[in-house]
Amino acid sequence: MEWGLQTLPFLRTLQIEGCEKERFPEERFLPSTLTSLEIWGFPNLKSLDNKGLQHLTSLETLDILKCEKLKSFPKQGLPSSLSRLYIEKCPLLKKRCQRDKGKEWPNVSHILA
Repeated sequence: MEWGLQTLPFLRTLQIEGCEKERFPEERFLPSTLTSLEIWGFPNLKSLDNKGLQHLTSLETLDILKCEKLKSFPKQGLPSSLSRLYIEKCPLLKKRCQRDKGKEWPNVSHILA
């Protein structure tokens, strides 16, 4: 049996720091009850995994900080429950989310903090 945070059904807020993975989160790693997720200091993170995010139907806040190699969000988009997105020190992603001209702008304009 693989261990994951999905076994913590009452977990609402999670801050994860300093992971070396290129993709995050793994499918069913996070509990669907999360309302707030902060990803901080993932120096090798290149993409957010759609399969790992799609079941987060309660997620309202997503903060992404110091993920210098992160370029984009999943093609399928972010969870529809998301009402706040904060991006800091993620130059590639920040560029793609620029107001009116970034490729991700149409997908995040309503939730970008």
